[in-house]
Amino acid sequence: ESISSWEDLRGKPIAITGELGTPHRAIMSLMESQGEDPAQHTFVSLNSFSNIVAAASSGQVAGVAAGLPHSNALREMGYKEFANIAEMEELQNPAGVVGGDPEWIEANKDAAKNFVKAWLEGTWVMFTDPELTKEVLAEQLEMTDQAEIDQSYHAATYVVRQPQEQCDNEHLYELFKTNYPTPEEIEDPTLVAPDYDICAELESEGFFDELEEKHGPLPEKPTDSGL
Repeated sequence: ESISSWEDLRGKPIAITGELGTPHRAIMSLMESQGEDPAQHTFVSLNSFSNIVAAASSGQVAGVAAGLPHSNALREMGYKEFANIAEMEELQNPAGVVGGDPEWIEANKDAAKNFVKAWLEGTWVMFTDPELTKEVLAEQLEMTDQAEIDQSYHAATYVVRQPQEQCDNEHLYELFKTNYPTPEEIEDPTLVAPDYDICAELESEGFFDELEEKHGPLPEKPTDSGL
């Protein structure tokens, strides 16, 4: 209850899943959009949302960056919600951006291409097979409450970009530049721009037509996160 502004969080631990991961980049983007300097804050990597909730419940952290279903648990614990980042399009949420070391990609073109194909097909199935996706969400996020499962699925289909959007080269490149550092900005320079040629190859080979034939057409995305 004593925290009502970014200033109140300065010097106090803020839990994230990992350094430079999506929650970390998202909360830093949120701070910057509101005139707050992320460098004035202390981020603690806890590796999983379950660990974040546990740390929050024991009072080890003062702030968190978390998504469903853990955000519901945090609200019940009395945590205030500064912002619903999922609905703040101006922040350029980086969900669905995949990158890799260009030297590795060049040396392992087939493996990289197969990974992208699997990623895109998994995303396609997420949109076209809600029941299967909810089963996976429930298992991976250890959820049993059906309302939470349904809410998590709805939010996921709002935030995650559909396969063709994930292969929108210009859009993704801008997202990548906005949300991820250059190799010089981090000690381990493995997070660099993705290889967009793979998407172009897949499109020319009719990969998206194959996905539609196999799994059915993509539905329209929801217009709100439902949170």
